[in-house]
Amino acid sequence: MAKRKRIGRWNDIATRQAVYQTDAGLEVDELDHFEINRKRVFYDDILLVTMHRYIGVWFVVTMLVFGIGFLVIGALTRDTTAVIVFSIIAAPFLIMALVRVIARIDVITVFGKRSRARMRFMFRKTYARRIYAEISAKAREAQRRLAADIEAAEPPQAPPLATDEVPMPPAE
Repeated sequence: MAKRKRIGRWNDIATRQAVYQTDAGLEVDELDHFEINRKRVFYDDILLVTMHRYIGVWFVVTMLVFGIGFLVIGALTRDTTAVIVFSIIAAPFLIMALVRVIARIDVITVFGKRSRARMRFMFRKTYARRIYAEISAKAREAQRRLAADIEAAEPPQAPPLATDEVPMPPAE
């Protein structure tokens, strides 16, 4: 069995995925309660590798709603201690929204012919760029090797005939 190295993960509301790197490609283990489904994206099958950043609007809006909601509740009580308590409760929500807007999330997506691997990186930006470069380089090398093998397996082509040597079609 090939040695696997965990390089990233993708967690969503409905999915939990762990992405591993092997010598032949990437393996994606999708965890679904009691079952694990494994998909593979081989380096020579990779069609596209992308890296982008996003904020996650729903997360930011939800954090702002909770934070502002607690601040409003504290302000409506008109009690100094309640305002302080509700401000302390609201602070983590507002800080998380601010951190998400400033830091953003880096996402690496690897598209294969039949499968896809996605990885999300919140704070490890340098690691994300290194993984992106490593996957791109390994895919490029594997596809170069595959192209060289295909070219070597093809029979040599005969040189084209000159127009003088091509016989004329028979006359009717």
